This record gives sequence, C-alpha cells and structure tokens, in this order.
Amino acid sequence: MFYYKVTCTLDTEVIHENFEDRWEVSSEYKLASVEIYKKSKDTQFCFVSNIHRNSLTIGMISKVDSKIDYYLDAFIKRLAIGITNCDRKETTISGIQALLRYAENNEFISSCEEVGDCVGLGFNRYGRLLVGREFAYDDNVFEEESNQNSIEGSGCYMARSDLEAELKRISSGSKKRVTGHPVHYLLCNEVFSESKALTEVLLNSLYAYNRIKSRRYSNIILSPISDISIFSYENFYKASADSTVIVYLDYKNEKDDEFASNGMDTIKMVCSMVKKYSNDVLTILCVPKACEKTKKQLYEHLGYINLIEICDEPASADSAAEYLKLLARERNVRTDKKLFCKVEEGKSYLASELKETFDLWYSDKLKNVLFPQYRSIDSVKTKVIREEAKGCAYDELMEMIGLDRAKNVINQALDYNKAQKVFADKGMQFDRTSMHMVFTGNPGTAKTSAARLFARIMRDNEVLSRGRLIECGRGDLVGKYVGWTAKIVKDKFREAKGSVLFIDEAYSLVDNRNGMFGDEAINTIVQEMENNRDDVIVIFAGYPDKMEEFLQRNPGLKSRIAYHVPFDDYSVDELCMIADLIAEKKGLILADDAREKLRDVFGIAISDCDFGNGRYVRNVIEKAKMAQASRLLSLDYGSVSSEEVRTIVASDIEMPVQKKEKIRMGFCA
Repeated sequence: MFYYKVTCTLDTEVIHENFEDRWEVSSEYKLASVEIYKKSKDTQFCFVSNIHRNSLTIGMISKVDSKIDYYLDAFIKRLAIGITNCDRKETTISGIQALLRYAENNEFISSCEEVGDCVGLGFNRYGRLLVGREFAYDDNVFEEESNQNSIEGSGCYMARSDLEAELKRISSGSKKRVTGHPVHYLLCNEVFSESKALTEVLLNSLYAYNRIKSRRYSNIILSPISDISIFSYENFYKASADSTVIVYLDYKNEKDDEFASNGMDTIKMVCSMVKKYSNDVLTILCVPKACEKTKKQLYEHLGYINLIEICDEPASADSAAEYLKLLARERNVRTDKKLFCKVEEGKSYLASELKETFDLWYSDKLKNVLFPQYRSIDSVKTKVIREEAKGCAYDELMEMIGLDRAKNVINQALDYNKAQKVFADKGMQFDRTSMHMVFTGNPGTAKTSAARLFARIMRDNEVLSRGRLIECGRGDLVGKYVGWTAKIVKDKFREAKGSVLFIDEAYSLVDNRNGMFGDEAINTIVQEMENNRDDVIVIFAGYPDKMEEFLQRNPGLKSRIAYHVPFDDYSVDELCMIADLIAEKKGLILADDAREKLRDVFGIAISDCDFGNGRYVRNVIEKAKMAQASRLLSLDYGSVSSEEVRTIVASDIEMPVQKKEKIRMGFCA
C-alpha cells in the first residue's frame, strides 16, 4: 500500500459562492474518484482533500507501485481544473488519514469508512485506523542519504561488523524489483537510539537497491505489559503493506513471570504477524542486547522466517577510545586525557558504558571549560547527596542526648534509600531490604521515643508511606482461644501498613508459656514480617538479657532481624544534660548549686539496679518542681521575682535514699 499527498497550484482561484455550486462540485469530485478507481481495476484511489483559492490538495492510495503518475494525471484531467504545477510526495498512514478527514469534512468523499472498505483498510468514521485507543505508533518517511555518511556515525560503530556484512549482501544483489523479503532483521543493541541509527542505514541501502518499494516506516514500542488486541495489530500491519514496521520490544527488565501472560502473548502476536505478512511488510525487531530470553522466544515462534542479526560487540580499549573520539567529533568538541583515563588496556566496554563515560565528561566540560561562569553551580545529584534528612522528627532525634548507635542505624537506612535514587542511572537496582530491628536497653533509655521518631523520619524521607508507630504487647497479640491469635496478629500487621510495628517486651509472648498461644503469635509474626517486609518495619524492644534469650529460642525470628540496636544506660554527664533539656522545655532554670546536687544525685542513682535512666531524671525534676512550689509559698509574695518562680535551687532537689546492704547473720560450726 502506497500513500501520497499531491499539492497542485491552480491557474485561477476557485470560489464557490453558493450551496448549489459546492454541492455540484463535490458530487463531481466523488464521481471522479470512483471512475478512476474502476479504470485502474481497483488499484488506485484518488480523492480531492481540500481546495482553497489557487491551491488543490489530492490524496492518493495505491495498492501497486506502477502507473501511479498515469492515473493521477487521469484524475486531474477528469476534474477539469487548470493546473500549472503538481508535486507528489509519499506520506504516512497518519498523513493519509488526515487527508481523508479533510475530504469528508469538505464532502469530497462519501465517508472515511467507505474509502477504507473500498481499498481494504480498516478506517473508522473519523478517518482513523481501527487499532484501538491503546495502540500507539508513529510513522515517517525517510530521506535518502549517503550510506557512507550514516555508517560512520556513532550509532553504528559498535555493530559495524554485522552491519557492513549485511550492506555488502544488499549491494551484491540485483536491482531488479522483486516482490517479497528474503530476510527480516533483529537488532540487538545496548540502547534503542543505536537501533534507530542502524535502521536508517539499512532502509536507505534497501531502498537504493529496490529491496523495499516505499520510504515509509512505522515505529511501535511494545513491552510485557502492552495490552494490544490481535485485531488492532493486524489492521496496523495491513495498513503498513509495502513498507517497513520497526518493533521495539522493551523487555530490558525481563523476569521469569513476565512471560507468563501478556509478555508471552505479545511476543506470539508479533511473530504471527511477521510470518503472515512476511512478503508484504519488512519487519525490523529491536531488542535490548541483554534480553537473551526475549531473543530465544522470538526464534521459537518465528519458525521459517530468516533473521539477520545485527548486534553490538564489546569494544576493546582501542575501539573504545575511537568511539569516544567519534562522540566528541559529533559534538564538535576537543577530547582530552580526562576523557580517556577510564579506558584501560585489556578490558572490553559496552556502548552504554562508553556513552555514560562520555556524557559525564562532556557535562563537566560544558560547565567548567566551555561555560566557566557555571563552574560554582552544583549538579542536581550533588545537591541530593548533600541534602540533609528531611523533617523535624530527624532534628528532634539528633538533638536527643546519647543514642549514638540508634542515630547511626537510622542514618544508614536513610543513606541506603538515598543512594538507590542517586545511583539508579549508574546501575544500582532498587531493592527494599529488610529493616526489622531489636531495641535492647534498660527502662528509661528512650527506646519508645526513638521508635516513634524513627517512624516519622521514615515517612518524612519517603521510606514509609504513613509513618505511624503501632505499639503493642502480649495482650494485643495473643487471643483467648485456639485460632484467634493468628488472625489478631495479621490484623495488627494490616493496621501497621506503611508504618512501624513496635512490640514491647516481646519475650512476654512466650515467658514460661511453651506450647501455648504465644508460640502461635511468634510463628505468625515471623510469617508476616517476611510477607510485609516492603512496607512494615517491626521493632522488638525489651531488656537486653531477656531479649537475647528470646531470640536464641526463636532462630527463624532472629534471622529476620536486620539491626540490633543497644540503648546504653546514660552516664552521669548525659543525665545532667537530659535534666537541662527537660528543665528548658518546662521553662525552668537550674541554679548552679542545683546542677551540682543533681550530679551527686545521679552518681548515687546509677548504682541502683532499678535505676530508670531518663525516666528517673524526669521524676527528679517533677519532684523538684513540687518542692519549689512549697518553698515559694513560704516566702513573702511581694519579694518573689519572676526569675525565682522559674528557678530550681539545690534545696528543691531530694537526695535518693541509699539502700543499706543487709548483714546476714549465721552460726559457725
């Protein structure tokens, strides 16, 4: 099928002043189209698309590539319009559709559907090819050019061995026009831009030696998730008769399950059309070089079709250097040692690697050499790397006293997430690793506070979608009857989607209860941790010794813990800093003597096995406030200043009662 747009210049302007004139002219134009179609034995359909003043536009659909000018001249004579010159150019499927729509709007044809039925093409009433809304393609007409100029470009460099061999085969054949295609093509390149360059060279050579009759070609991109009906795809192939269809199979992320349904169906559909229209349509299949599974499937379903493979080859160090020089020459920029420093002898390089090397070098060259006024401007990646973690929760955590190990773990998790985004274009794959944790520490070491802030930090930095802290213990996870526990645990995980599930004193699930419902809870927790590892982070918290024993008894659970975060007891200095922080938040001032006394208080308290760490500090400050209130009330109201109201002094602070060691009495023999 050949499509043409014919632009003619008229001797005189054509103006139809009334409806009767326009109706009579449109009737004549319709009749002329029918007469020429019958005269050509149903091979040439010519129609007037538009006429305006001294310009006439004609569309032409030809089923054969012979006598085109003959029937075009006959059609123009039948119109009985004086014409000074006429320019015929091949157009695309989209181009002929537009001409048909104009013709129908001007009432120069009965309808687009009728014309489509007449020439054997599926057009709807809007003049569009019946391929469905989900079907996207673009078509063009290539310009003839020198193959030598094209093959010397960077796009063909990595596949030049296979390409030169095929160009030699093409040129050694006869230029006699023969219907059909002895071979079709499979292009395997690192990137589709190289496939495009190779395609241009191939089509020019094939056209020059009469292997293809039309300069029209259509591009379509298909992937494992493409949802295109066989009806739409076949209509597209029918409309592409006598031209070239270039199919880009975007399967670069192929996985085993992608061939199970749509992916495999798409490949079968592509292969069936290649075989069915092998003599009418030249097909060029483009597949990413790494997609060996896709290639295998194509070969399995193409049957008797002969395929010429044109593939990229890894470049040696010398070839890599030449390729980089070629890229620089195309950019009209001089090379330097910095460009070639990453090319090492004895190594081979892929086109994508070399293009990345060149792009980085060229970007640096543009900014620092060609446009030095931008030398001080950071790249987007640099800004992302330097960017601080987002959110007030992160600032709040960093301001907390101590917790160095917890802070390191959180920073590591944020850095991992950031690195996957920053280095994605350098091949780092996105992989959400398990982030389940164990927080161990004595009471008052800020385990719950850190977990609550951690959840918000993960949300603020787009690691978790919701960032809530779902707190629970044994009573929230263990049911009263057989079969209840598993459902309760699953519901709790469902509630924690996109958030952190915080299980406090997790060992209480199984303490002295072997074989009871706690075991069912643990087994279900382990299962749900694995099933929801992408969007739920589980944190187990408790005393160090009990938590260690708990994990040793549950090896399946232990293996799923990514981070063990100990929350150490606070030192006296850290406790004093916490006291300052609590007092500041409460609007209080600690007098110097109060600070000294607090140091003594904390020195005594940390030796107590029941010491409450940060919680103990809060209690001391609360008691000091109460003692201060009693002290202030005993003073003369008029003599009390506003500063005194906010000041805690040493006498407000109670010294802890030291527990006396009991002396055991006994008798000696």
